[in-house]
Amino acid sequence: MLKEYDIRVNKDDWKELVFDQKLFMKSWIRNTELGHKSMKVELIIEGQMTNVLRVLNENHKYRHIYDPAFES
Repeated sequence: MLKEYDIRVNKDDWKELVFDQKLFMKSWIRNTELGHKSMKVELIIEGQMTNVLRVLNENHKYRHIYDPAFES
């Protein structure tokens, strides 16, 4: 499964959307072979893995901290 995932995700046709050195964030966008819009985001979060996972899993409590566009 990982090999198939890598083949599908690591294409050369990704167009850079955002590169923010302050936030250590990069994002890309592309259309798949089937015409589906796709987005890929890479960011560096400092902290212990258990705390990072807690923040991401408890989305309703913490999303406003890491996603300024989130309202509710």
